[in-house]
Amino acid sequence: MCNASGSGGALARARALDRLGDPGPGRVRLFPVARGPMVLLCHPGHPVATGEPTWADLGAQVFVDFPPEWSIRELGDRAFAQAGQPREVELEVDDVHGLIDLVRHRLGVAIVPESVARKKSAAGLAVRPLPGAVEIDWEVAARSAPTSGRAPRRWSSAASPGRAPG
Repeated sequence: MCNASGSGGALARARALDRLGDPGPGRVRLFPVARGPMVLLCHPGHPVATGEPTWADLGAQVFVDFPPEWSIRELGDRAFAQAGQPREVELEVDDVHGLIDLVRHRLGVAIVPESVARKKSAAGLAVRPLPGAVEIDWEVAARSAPTSGRAPRRWSSAASPGRAPG
């Protein structure tokens, strides 16, 4: 699941639960797994790789991104909306490594979770914070349905080698 800090957080949670098939209020528990900022990823020779680019500077760039229904894309779109700046996504991919390759080959810049920018395949690319006061966080959470009154199994025992879950 993803989440944006600030007032859009509830909307992001609602959209993510819609995609997961929300069984109703109080029936789903979310357990945060990871959280980090969204960042700008670009080729080190790109003009926005240095200095202090503004949202207007970024809005003039060619962007590579994920499909519009992906939560990562929604967060990038929200960042531009909060900054009051339009942007055009020229290339869409459905794979993180494909997006990194497009950035590496100077075909565009991207807004991605910091964890994506830290991947080995992104080594050598420029990673920049988003300009100004706009802060968008990417949050990953595990979803748990009710346990029907049974105590939940411990992960360590269910994942032990040689033991079948059950």
